[in-house]
Amino acid sequence: MKTLIMGAYGQVGIELIRALSSRIGAHNIVCSDIREPPSHLKVPIHETVNSIDPQAVDAVIKKHQIQVVYCLPALLSATGEINPMVTEQINMRSLYNCLEAAKRKEITRMFWPSSIAAFGPDTPKKTPQ
Repeated sequence: MKTLIMGAYGQVGIELIRALSSRIGAHNIVCSDIREPPSHLKVPIHETVNSIDPQAVDAVIKKHQIQVVYCLPALLSATGEINPMVTEQINMRSLYNCLEAAKRKEITRMFWPSSIAAFGPDTPKKTPQ
């Protein structure tokens, strides 16, 4: 299955590229981000995509016949607290664009990880899934 990793060059995305490459083959992975891949990272296929642009997301899904999407674009806690409206736009609009593609049945699976930061200071140290 062709897999798209959106926000591929963040902390989670880089590890996911490595893990999925060995599992499903690098030729089945399309990495997208608004920036170029880090020079130390061997990237199978790169597409520069602004994940809050629905036409750009649709175009990469169609171009590569994507079936699975890992939706990782996000501003994390410290950065997000500086400008919460930009954070909401990036974190939620990218999710919305993927959900719309799923609704149109252009993709069959989508993964959108959460962050423990969303749970708050009273979260148990061993937080269940």
